[in-house]
Order: sequence, then C-alpha cells, then structure tokens
Amino acid sequence: MASQYHFSQEINKFLLFSCLDSDAIDQIQLQAKNLNYQKNTVIIQEGDEGHGLFLIVKGRVKVYVQDDEGHELVLATLGEKEYFGELSVLSGNYRCASVMTTEKTELILISRQGILELLSSRPDLAFQTIQTLASQVGNQTQTIKSFGLYDVYSRLQHLLDDMAVKDGCLRVIPELMTHQDIANRIGSSREMVTRILKELTKGGYISISNKKVHLHKPLPSRF
Repeated sequence: MASQYHFSQEINKFLLFSCLDSDAIDQIQLQAKNLNYQKNTVIIQEGDEGHGLFLIVKGRVKVYVQDDEGHELVLATLGEKEYFGELSVLSGNYRCASVMTTEKTELILISRQGILELLSSRPDLAFQTIQTLASQVGNQTQTIKSFGLYDVYSRLQHLLDDMAVKDGCLRVIPELMTHQDIANRIGSSREMVTRILKELTKGGYISISNKKVHLHKPLPSRF
C-alpha cells in the first residue's frame, strides 16, 4: 500500500472522503489496497460478490451489462475521482453489472468491512452516500425513459449533447469512442450509428477525427 501521506492525498480527492480527518483516513488505509490494470481488463463481473468499493485514481472504466449472446449495453463511463461498487457493498447483494477498464487504470480498493465500519461511525458520510445513490437512481431512471420513449436517433442526440464539452467555439466529445462504443451506449447497432453519423457529417452538424466527435451546430431534432 502507498505511504500514509500519499494515501491521504489520493483519498481526499474524492468528494465522499474529502471531509475525513487523519484518524479516519488511517482506519480506511488498513482496509485498502492499490490495484493497477491494463486497458480492457474486467475488474468486476456481473454476479460477483460485492467485496469492496473501488476508487478511480487514474484512468477510465465502463459499467455495462451483457446478454447471453454477448450484446452489450453500457450504463455509464467513469473517470478520475469517481468510484463504483458501492451499491452491492451496502446491500450485500451480488454485483448487478460488470466493469471494464477502457484505458490503463489505477484504483484503490477499500474492503466492504472497512466501508461499513466507517459509515457506522460517520453518519454524515452515510448521508452523503445515500445522496449519491439517489442521484444514480435518477440517472438510471432517465436511461430507462430514454430506451422506452425515444428512437435511436433521439438517444444518440441526447448522448452527444450530454457528453459534449466546450472547446473554443466548438463542442467536443472528449472521450475516444468507436461507432460500436456509441452503439453500446444507446442500445443500437453499429451500422445504424454509422449511418446516422454519416448523415450528420454530410449536413455539417458534426465532424469526426481521431475518434472524437466535434459538434459544429445544434443537432436537428429529427433524423
């Protein structure tokens, strides 16, 4: 495990643990370990036991579910200062989704026992965790709404708008995504995504370079 100073620096970057004093950090460190993974490594498999909470120090992961035929639906992508695995840690249930690295990733794993002991001694931390879970439920409700009420183009439009960040006078999707990645995020086929992106490019709405999507003007409401 990293030195106490380094661990304290890293743990305080996470909003959930930013208010902890040195004694609480020492308590967590006894139940924590550093993990390093290469790109495309499965960290959690759906159905695994929830043995700990993972904090992303560096890198990026995707949270996804998969059917028996290997069709994949990406529920979320997470990066630095975010975490995953808290739901099964708190509930004691099996993991409800799989998690895979999308680039080289460094994590801190805190054992379930360590998290539960900390939450039992810190009601403020427990409340903050509940708030985070409530927010996630809200996001998942929006995802379900999107799949139930919107067509493929509308789901793609919402995905691009949600992920876009300002870059000068343009908006850019900073995350590297293939057409298959996008299809996995919106529950569609790669062929359909390719077709829509090609038409949006022809219309001057977007351009694509180095697997990054650049948005030049607001996307049309209909395809």
